[in-house]
Amino acid sequence: MEAATSSSFLPLTTTFKPPSSCISDLWAVHSSSSGSSGTYTWMNLGPSDTAACLPSGWATSSYYSPGLCPSGYEIATAVTVDIDVTVRETRATCCPVQGENSFSIRPTTTNTLPWYDYEVCQFQPPEHYTTIYTFTFSTDGTTATSSGTMNSAGLINAYGVEICWQSTDFSTPAATATLSTSAAVTSTSQTTADDPSSSGLSSGAKAGVGVGVAIGGILIIAVACTFFFARRRKKQDVGGFQGDGMAMGGVQSTVPSELAALTAKAELSATSARSVIAEMDGR
Repeated sequence: MEAATSSSFLPLTTTFKPPSSCISDLWAVHSSSSGSSGTYTWMNLGPSDTAACLPSGWATSSYYSPGLCPSGYEIATAVTVDIDVTVRETRATCCPVQGENSFSIRPTTTNTLPWYDYEVCQFQPPEHYTTIYTFTFSTDGTTATSSGTMNSAGLINAYGVEICWQSTDFSTPAATATLSTSAAVTSTSQTTADDPSSSGLSSGAKAGVGVGVAIGGILIIAVACTFFFARRRKKQDVGGFQGDGMAMGGVQSTVPSELAALTAKAELSATSARSVIAEMDGR
């Protein structure tokens, strides 16, 4: 898909519904990152191809205004600012909810590993617990299964969707429409007769002023949202790597080493990852 630029603000006024596999399947991929001297493997929720899993125009540097969280996502962090005395604007990042596991915003870090740059959401097993999962991998047309474990030192990474909206944008607040509901965009208008004594502006002039104010307001929102999201994390294109996967301390997998460069789809058991955690001895 064509990536939106950092100055892009795209409308997302209906709830985007990704395929269920995008928020249920784990993928492990061993890959290299551009400009890197080595290769990496890390774990991600959903496949590396974001075209089906994320709204049209999504990029690490894009945001949606006005916007709603996709189905299966919830607002992980948000701030509200006053645009003027009557309008408030909320700027938020939506992260996936996988079973009982809610992904949260990744803490600010100077780490330059690829998943830190591109995926702003993460799930981390609770301390003193180990998450057990199984996955499949294939090579030369042959499919096999294996298993892995992850303790509180490991992470599952996920892409976030960044949105902005104003208090006048939706009939239902975007914060309450994050999973499977949608909020309709509403607008109001009022027609009045010209009153020369009350204003020196004709209807056409008033309309011109109104359009100018509206465009100015949109530009203000665009600048505000861009500045907000630019401060929180780097804005880079996702083209530098292929795939998402598993890595970082605390993650162990029994994938044969000779298959390390292959894409592997990981699936948690029918219950959620959190419900299959096993308490570790001595911790």
